[in-house]
Amino acid sequence: MSYKRRNKIDLFSLLLVAVAMGLSLTVAYQFHLFYGNGALPVASELAVGPAKDG
Repeated sequence: MSYKRRNKIDLFSLLLVAVAMGLSLTVAYQFHLFYGNGALPVASELAVGPAKDG
């Protein structure tokens, strides 16, 4: 009677795949935010005046 050996998933490889997917999604999201449309983000449109000493 012979048993078939099950191939176990390498946890380090699974971790590397998860990190690579997260990093690529983050970079794609940042690219979409800044280069996806012609409008700039709201924070860069704010005009801040000089600070006044009270």
